[in-house]
Amino acid sequence: MLHIATPLFRYEYLEQIYESIPKNEDIIWHISKIKERPALTFDFLADPRVRVYECDCLDTDTVTKRNVIFDQIKDGYFCLLDDDTVFEQEMYNVYKSFSEKQFKGMVIGAQKFSSGKIRLKPTYPHNGTFKLTIDTGMILSNFTVLNKVRWEFSETIPNDAHFWYRCYQFYGKELTILIPDTISLYNKFAPFTRIKKQIFGRQIRFEIQNIVIFRIIILISSILNFFRRLFGIKRTFKFP
Repeated sequence: MLHIATPLFRYEYLEQIYESIPKNEDIIWHISKIKERPALTFDFLADPRVRVYECDCLDTDTVTKRNVIFDQIKDGYFCLLDDDTVFEQEMYNVYKSFSEKQFKGMVIGAQKFSSGKIRLKPTYPHNGTFKLTIDTGMILSNFTVLNKVRWEFSETIPNDAHFWYRCYQFYGKELTILIPDTISLYNKFAPFTRIKKQIFGRQIRFEIQNIVIFRIIILISSILNFFRRLFGIKRTFKFP
């Protein structure tokens, strides 16, 4: 069985993500969402391979969302699919190949941009902060690691790199296979930028999808920084 884990924040892309997932019976798509947001009403929910879990957490809490899904994975293999991209067919092909061999480790492939250009090549995970080498969806893993490793918040490296590095520690180099196949597509539906701000003690996330609005914000930030430099104000307006 191939388990696909998606912590949900963006409802608007779910139908396109569903259409990208092969219609094979050995796939389960796990979706986790918070209880406070509206229930999902998509037609594809009639597919018994799609399972939705309600989480009692903040919408930005991907740690809880991912671990709720991990609690449900008791066999086979799993991969992580964020809600701003689609599933790569090659991931399924790799799963079939390694499941037939009953491989009990992790497989790391390449990741590409929507343009087809390679973004990240497969490499062994590390816990350094100097260079991004691993992204969420680049790895297929046997389920056994979830008995020891769960998603955690890290203050030093991205949470996905932190998770996969600990999985790598669990398996060791002998059970970690690097392959040249491209098994992940990076941020197909990604906005031009994301803004995270603390407002009244709550973290609010904005996504800018419109190119005109994006350019207006860039222009405003440039003007503000110009006047700050002109008047010797040290603080600059940083646009995420």
